Amino acid sequence: MAICNEIWFVRNKRCFEGINVPDPIVSLRHAMLAVQQYNNSSEILMQMQNQGCPIPTSNVRWTVPPPGWYKLNTDAAGQNEDGTWGLSAIVKNYEGVVVAAACWKTPILPNSDMAEAMEFAKDMLFLKVIVEFDSQNVISAVTDAQSPLSYMGTIVDDCRLLACHFQNLQFVHIRREANQAAHYLAKYASSHHEDIWIEDAPNCIDAVLAFDLLPDIL
Repeated sequence: MAICNEIWFVRNKRCFEGINVPDPIVSLRHAMLAVQQYNNSSEILMQMQNQGCPIPTSNVRWTVPPPGWYKLNTDAAGQNEDGTWGLSAIVKNYEGVVVAAACWKTPILPNSDMAEAMEFAKDMLFLKVIVEFDSQNVISAVTDAQSPLSYMGTIVDDCRLLACHFQNLQFVHIRREANQAAHYLAKYASSHHEDIWIEDAPNCIDAVLAFDLLPDIL
């Protein structure tokens, strides 16, 4: 099937764009790569199922930041019986590699996990950061010119104070499907002790992290 698809692709290139593939071996390599990617995808999906993560049904996926930038994803899970919440922070570079991650339990106000995650990124000395969060209300509040009068105003003020420690900082709203790694790390934190990973990725979400980097062949 992969070889047939590659032949069809080459045929269309030649008929509609006038582009010839100089060497049939190139097409064969592309077909073999597609098969390998499919096998890798199947293995990763099985790992996600074994880790208790639902198999994604959406094409929405986490995307890498521009070169020189880092992406900070964060989420919270809970509330636990003792009143605590699980928090997570994951920092990835432009290649999608986890350069730092942390999870912890804390009695926080709802939606204050963004400020906690920014504090972590500040302490790790990341300077050009894109903060991704799946709460539109929080992102809108932080990017608005005025602080809300509710408890959210305290969170917004904390985020703006922390923003002064970064060279460049952007706030971006994403859908939950693109924030799965942070979501499952927060769930892990809600039932485990706090932990920090430096230039390493948490084993509990390795399949989700790998899925984020899969090509769009599913």
